[in-house]
Amino acid sequence: MTGAWAAVLWMCTALASPVPSSADAEGKERDERVEQLFATGRVAEAEALARESLEDRRRAGGDAHLDFASSLHNLVAILLSQGKGKAALPLSEEYVAVRRAALERVRDTAEVEQARLLLAMSLGYLAKLRKEQANYSTALALHDENIAIRRSMLGEDRTDPDWLDFATQLNNLATVYRTMGNYAAAEPIFEEALTILENALGEHPRVGTILNNLAGIAEAKGDYDAARLLYERSLAAYRTSLGDGDPLVGICLGNLAGLAVDQGHFDEAQSLFEESAAIFRNAPGQEGEEAVTLNNLGLLLREQGKFAEARQPLEDSLAMTREALGDDHPDVATGTSNLAMVLESLGLYGEARRTYEKSLAISKANLGEDHPNASARNNLASLLIRQGDYVAARGLLEDVLFHRRQAG
Repeated sequence: MTGAWAAVLWMCTALASPVPSSADAEGKERDERVEQLFATGRVAEAEALARESLEDRRRAGGDAHLDFASSLHNLVAILLSQGKGKAALPLSEEYVAVRRAALERVRDTAEVEQARLLLAMSLGYLAKLRKEQANYSTALALHDENIAIRRSMLGEDRTDPDWLDFATQLNNLATVYRTMGNYAAAEPIFEEALTILENALGEHPRVGTILNNLAGIAEAKGDYDAARLLYERSLAAYRTSLGDGDPLVGICLGNLAGLAVDQGHFDEAQSLFEESAAIFRNAPGQEGEEAVTLNNLGLLLREQGKFAEARQPLEDSLAMTREALGDDHPDVATGTSNLAMVLESLGLYGEARRTYEKSLAISKANLGEDHPNASARNNLASLLIRQGDYVAARGLLEDVLFHRRQAG
């Protein structure tokens, strides 16, 4: 098991109207309603109203309309908050173009400064989307431009909100480098962000996020002692600022559990995974995190030969994943296969065979009949050999060889 356990944390900018309120009373009221809906968690309603606002302003003159950019900003932010990157991308690109055009039009010094800051904000949104597409070179260029603009506008007071926003953007840039495996580039950027936030905020969730991300780098580099200290500092920041039951505490505990696995401290890892899962279980909307944590717990128990103990968390994880993603999702295939391996180890060969066959069927539905899918076929073939069904096992292994040859 490796540092792949660690979760990378991104910092987001909250929804806020980036320009003065609408010139027209109706538009102003609608903008305020969008922000109110979003702030109270009525995100679907906020999205619908933001779309309506955008289309009205597009019809009224597009980017020449006073508040067209404001409508774009709000809709992009709402879509990003829901993970709707595909829908947000063209709007985000349009938002950057509108902000560039606006900057070229203004002449007053104060207006230029505001236009530059709003351009930087739009670049940050687009950079996030490009990272999600794994278009890292473009994401880096956008982040660099965003950060250069913000750095040039910083004042002397490092507790000013502009400095805190700047640190957030540094974290997001460093996260791209970390995702690319460029730890040498990521580490000093994370450290600059950490210095700003620690000096301004003390033990704060944003400080915990930077510490978590630095810990992940240390873990990936194999410096487990440094990683442990950083994760523990991150955990302390989250607990002090958010309380013991916050989901961010659960994420950090899960990362510490993964580190304990890497260090061979399996009893500690089990305890940490269990504590993490309990936090997610008691926090609304955290079923996905709980499912991942239970899966990791089950895999840990399986690798220690604790097959009977491993079965329940793997079954629970699979049920949650199926409920969230549907019966035919690739993650369901993976969870089904993990459970099948435990059933096989328990000697429940008939049940294991049926479970392997379900996993293989889901994989075929997603990848196609001609995909080599060696892992699923090999696992089932191994079980069939144990059962003495050599003909069926041979057929599966021949399928693997055939499809591998076809794939070149």
